[in-house]
Amino acid sequence: MEEVRIVSVQMVAPAEPPNPSSFRESIKLTLYDRAMRFALYQKRILFYNPVEPSSIDCHIQSLKGSLAQALVSFYPLAGRLSSSSLEIDCSTLSVQFTEAVTDATLGDLAIRPSKPTLTLRFHTRFFLDQVTRFVDGGISVAIAFSHQVCDGVSGWHFFNSWAQIARDGVLRNPPVVSYEVEEQDMELEEAFEVAASIGYKVKKSASSPRDLSKPRESISSSSMPQLDVRLFRLDQSHISELKSRCLEETRASFSSYEVVCAYFWTLTARHRGLRPDQEAAIAILFDSRGRFAKVPEFYLGNAIATAIVSARVEDLTSKGIGYAAGLLHDAIVSMDEKKNQAQLKFMYHVMETGFITEMEIDPASFSLVVSSPRHPVYETDFGFGRPAGVTFGTNDLSDGKIYLFPSPAGNRGVEVSVVLHPE
Repeated sequence: MEEVRIVSVQMVAPAEPPNPSSFRESIKLTLYDRAMRFALYQKRILFYNPVEPSSIDCHIQSLKGSLAQALVSFYPLAGRLSSSSLEIDCSTLSVQFTEAVTDATLGDLAIRPSKPTLTLRFHTRFFLDQVTRFVDGGISVAIAFSHQVCDGVSGWHFFNSWAQIARDGVLRNPPVVSYEVEEQDMELEEAFEVAASIGYKVKKSASSPRDLSKPRESISSSSMPQLDVRLFRLDQSHISELKSRCLEETRASFSSYEVVCAYFWTLTARHRGLRPDQEAAIAILFDSRGRFAKVPEFYLGNAIATAIVSARVEDLTSKGIGYAAGLLHDAIVSMDEKKNQAQLKFMYHVMETGFITEMEIDPASFSLVVSSPRHPVYETDFGFGRPAGVTFGTNDLSDGKIYLFPSPAGNRGVEVSVVLHPE
């Protein structure tokens, strides 16, 4: 793989001061945000087909200008973490914009996860981006953002809004930067009991307390475990076939998300060579916006609920994907605001005490589904065409992680990347 060379690093500030009627110099982190304190920074990289070489400089200037315009509304991304680590300080606003070049072509990449080129030296910065020119005229636009300031839904909302401004000069759906959160009045013991009922079964570790003075940094490439990433492309006919199998097995209908997650849950259980009597668990994420009270549709922040589902490997492999889809469906529909608040309170307490708790389920049998085929990935057109492909950073890969993205063909298909140990 050809080397990526950094040619310019600049700080980009909002093009004008944010609207004073809605601007907040200090934004309190919600329980959602605080629960993400030790989540690694998220990277998403979009690749674009070659453009005329003479137009690249113009496109990059447009990217910088539209980024400055987008930050007027999305200004919390340009803020800093306060010294208390409980607030976003928006008194000084800017983000890092990096230009890079490579002698590689888009074809050399084959749109696969590659060694990260964003140098992330994190302390209080929330957001960085990098634009890379390929030798054949291709362009990649990458963002990295702290999970403490926003989730994937907000990340793609920003990415897509930035592109709208670059392409059309307008922002159609401005973000809501804060809302009044009503946290449940719940004793810690009750929170742990409720969290246990939705899969958060843990035991306290003898490990030393975490250092809570700074956010968790990315794992260096040299210390990362050896992992394989396999890409699967499911078109609408494949997904319809999975739904038909589930209907035949259970006489119940399930969503595309449920059947795809169920299929890869059973697939990874088989691949890992687990014992038939062993428990295999999967964590699935879903958006709380519009589901729970008072979480606005375009809220900028974290609003992701998590459900953990477990089943015996023997049942997963013998009862069919309809059985697995039914378990996932039940977990999703039964998630309410009380359960969601309980899991967040549980997670935050674990981090605030400084001790890592260990899941009773073996990590070697655990899977985590991230991203979503509903994200507007291929609508992110900056004015030089729709993306040709999307990938993610390698800084937070883990065994059993499953990434879902929409198909570039736009046929309601799904691209699935599965991360597993090679053996």
